[in-house]
Amino acid sequence: MRHRWQTRGVTSSADRQRAYRARRGARTGERGRPVVAPCGTPAAYKRHKRKGEPIDEACRLAYNADQREFYRRRLDGRRDQRGWFT
Repeated sequence: MRHRWQTRGVTSSADRQRAYRARRGARTGERGRPVVAPCGTPAAYKRHKRKGEPIDEACRLAYNADQREFYRRRLDGRRDQRGWFT
């Protein structure tokens, strides 16, 4: 029996890693820095926080909307599980 990673002649650990990352949709072999999320997105808000930069209005609004949606979904799931507000 063959292992999962011993498919199609992929034998070295580097080849196995590349194949795994390609299956997962990760960047493989592309040079340069990854694309940075534009301002006005939750990812940009987190980047500003991480780098200690001032947070612009568009990023703050996008992050707040994302958090509201997250909290709403979380509450909806709990209500469904426990039978609250039905």
